Amino acid sequence: MKRTELKRGTSQLKRAPMKTRAKRHRDTPASLAIRKQYRLDNPTCELSTFGWFSGVRGFCDDKVEVHHVVGASGRIDVVSNLITLSPVIHRWVESNVVEGRLWCIYAKSLKREINADEFRQCSGMFLAGWLDNHRAEWPVCLVPHLDELVKSLEEE
Repeated sequence: MKRTELKRGTSQLKRAPMKTRAKRHRDTPASLAIRKQYRLDNPTCELSTFGWFSGVRGFCDDKVEVHHVVGASGRIDVVSNLITLSPVIHRWVESNVVEGRLWCIYAKSLKREINADEFRQCSGMFLAGWLDNHRAEWPVCLVPHLDELVKSLEEE
């Protein structure tokens, strides 16, 4: 007695062909070249000399990764949005988004690589406004410098 007309041992579900993963906008040859050049120009961790980062063993090594100060959907490849970090510091910055971004902004401003217009393009927010909204989370050692940065941004 035949119970079903389905073949044995094969799935009878109709499956749609798998979609190919769309290439992300940031993975264009031009953006990859910008990140590669930035890594060549900045071969060491840019946060390794600041605050408590310098005293922790293993935080700084020869291998660096390029981090986007403003990531997610606003992730664009411009010098003011890129920073090189050691793998350990990179993981810390990724897990402590606000404090990590504050340290990155501090490092970029010391190098005179901060650009308020590009920050707005990346995040949709004014840099001075973002800093002011997160004033309660400023590390104590960065308060004088970040105050000065906010004042200079408001004057522009």
